[in-house]
Amino acid sequence: MTQHVRIVESTKFHHAKRQWRIEAGRYTLLRLTYGQTGGALKTATIGDGWGRPIFPEPARLIEAMAVSVQNLAGPQVDLWLNKDSKGRPFLEITAEASLKDFFDGATLLAIEMTAILSRPARLDGSSGRLACANGALVAA
Repeated sequence: MTQHVRIVESTKFHHAKRQWRIEAGRYTLLRLTYGQTGGALKTATIGDGWGRPIFPEPARLIEAMAVSVQNLAGPQVDLWLNKDSKGRPFLEITAEASLKDFFDGATLLAIEMTAILSRPARLDGSSGRLACANGALVAA
């Protein structure tokens, strides 16, 4: 089933002038920040205070993003598992691309993520570079 995806301007990050949240189904799944030459897509860790709430299970959201990136772009894409200032884990990808390419990619990624969020997560609490191998996240 295809989910309706909305890309909504956001002001969550004080350091990013151009930013959006990506909503699909009932939840905010991703955040997009964009600069002069490219941007970053990351799993959402906290809501904006309006709009759809973030997906309630961070580990499942992270795994869904990792598997979706592999399904859509292949295993050569670098994924980074980080923690925000409150210690909440998030997965991030960065690239040099146009804003339109980011919007298109975020839409495809959100659709793919909603299709696999029912899969169980297999994350440990580590930080660092990750890869997706046979549907599971592993240290790269």
